[in-house]
Amino acid sequence: MQEAQSTTSVVGANSGPIMSWGDVGTTLVMLIVVLAVILALAHVVKRFHLGLPKHKKQDVQVVSTSMVGPKERVVVVQVADVQLVLGVTAQQVSLLKELPKPKDPDVQA
Repeated sequence: MQEAQSTTSVVGANSGPIMSWGDVGTTLVMLIVVLAVILALAHVVKRFHLGLPKHKKQDVQVVSTSMVGPKERVVVVQVADVQLVLGVTAQQVSLLKELPKPKDPDVQA
C-alpha cells in the first residue's frame, strides 16, 4: 500500500493583513465624503424648505395672548367658528369662556 500524501494548506496562513493603511485611509476619506454630502443635502432642504408639505389650513389659530403672571397667561384661540378664552399655567390649561366668532375679522376679542 502506498501512503497517501495529503497536502493540507491553511487558508490565509501566508496572506498579509486584511487591510493595508492605504485601504483604511481610502475608507475614511470616502466616509467623510458621504457625511459631507448628507450634511450638504440637509442644509439645502432646510434652506429652501423642501421638507414635508405643510398644511395650508390651520384648524386652531392663536388670536391673542396676554401675560398675567410669571408663568400664567390668558390666550384667545380660534377653533372653527368659535373663539375660546383659555387660562394657561405651567400645570394646566383651563377654559375660561367660549365666545362666538366675530362677524368682522378686524374686531377681535
